[in-house]
Amino acid sequence: MPEEIADHLRYPEDLFKVQTNMWGRYHLDDPNDFYEAAGAWVVSLDPGDDLENAPTAIVTSTGFVTFASGQRMDPYYVQMQVPQEQKQDFVLMRPFVPRSSDDSRQQLEAFMVAQINEQGQGNLISYTVPGLKVDGPVIANRSMLADPVVAETTTLLGQRGSGVKLGNMLLIPLEGNNGEEDVLLYLRPMYVEASGSQPAVQQIIAAYGERVRICASVELVLGALLVPDNQVGDDCSNVTPISLNGSISSPILPIQETEETDPQTDSPPQTDTETPVPKKHSTGNTATLKPRKHSRTQMRH
Repeated sequence: MPEEIADHLRYPEDLFKVQTNMWGRYHLDDPNDFYEAAGAWVVSLDPGDDLENAPTAIVTSTGFVTFASGQRMDPYYVQMQVPQEQKQDFVLMRPFVPRSSDDSRQQLEAFMVAQINEQGQGNLISYTVPGLKVDGPVIANRSMLADPVVAETTTLLGQRGSGVKLGNMLLIPLEGNNGEEDVLLYLRPMYVEASGSQPAVQQIIAAYGERVRICASVELVLGALLVPDNQVGDDCSNVTPISLNGSISSPILPIQETEETDPQTDSPPQTDTETPVPKKHSTGNTATLKPRKHSRTQMRH
């Protein structure tokens, strides 16, 4: 295949959707765990693309929070440098949360990345967050929508009949430099659609633990979210932007831990696994991610 065409190969979305649906249970190595589904995952619920149809939180009589079951997140393409890789790539991603009958467990357990290498081979890597208490996409979305600055911005942008919609919820792993641990955060674009026009990105919302910021660009919102010296106003005017280049070397603001949940999908991605990297336990939304690479599949061309 000509190199200029090979450079544009991408991993098939339908294949990846099947593989991730199956991997939620088939990542289990112990036969007893497999049959009891102990430690099984499912793909995270889809947070929804507008402000009214996000998954509904239901508080039980005992004060326990569950979520109304709904559609799972579709895989999404993103150009980024995944942790422990040397360069940016065009990858597919999908996040996992613990399996539960009522979808009450929405903490992030893992995410899977699919990419195509120079030889046209498909490559799957699953990253787990061992021992961590990291918000999943649904919880991060709730934090975003509950933020007063986000709510005020939404109201202002929705005036004069314009429609406000949210783009894909993007889980962004940033690899730590100089001994810093990896960082997990969420980005979500906010679109405004005026009557008779195409939707346009107006703001970017970012969530890191319980901290939420909204600015006009990815670089500004990362600076507002992560860099301690930035004095953030509602308009992000005093923020020093930082680039989303796959790693972060700036000092990271500490975050509060979130509540820990108990882990708990259905037939297999047919992949063999290599020896996993030893895991390093941590807490919060910074950690050493544990990658698990899977056998490559030759893509036909």
